[in-house]
Amino acid sequence: MSTPEQDDARTDYENEYGIEPSGMICVEHSDFGTYLITDEDSGKDVLVQVDWDYPSVASTFGWIPCDCGDGSTDGTVDCPCGRTAGEMIESAREFLDDAVAEGRTAENSGYFNQD
Repeated sequence: MSTPEQDDARTDYENEYGIEPSGMICVEHSDFGTYLITDEDSGKDVLVQVDWDYPSVASTFGWIPCDCGDGSTDGTVDCPCGRTAGEMIESAREFLDDAVAEGRTAENSGYFNQD
């Protein structure tokens, strides 16, 4: 079951790219503080090892970079409201840790080809 935030993210993706995501993915902890995005159908995974990637991955699972309503940041650049990229990257990491602990899943929004 998806959250309202995941539903909104899926709709945004469909509107932006004109395609519907397919399949489900999950995020798991890996070695040395990294994460794996795993395709639940094929078992294939993608390593996420750079903290700069945390915001985009967390957004896939429903994280919102800044709740100021400005919408001008993806979490990797400072928000005009004053929230720094470092704060948002840390927030994304915490969100991913919670997603792992809760076993959250999300629509595959392009991490894996559906051949």
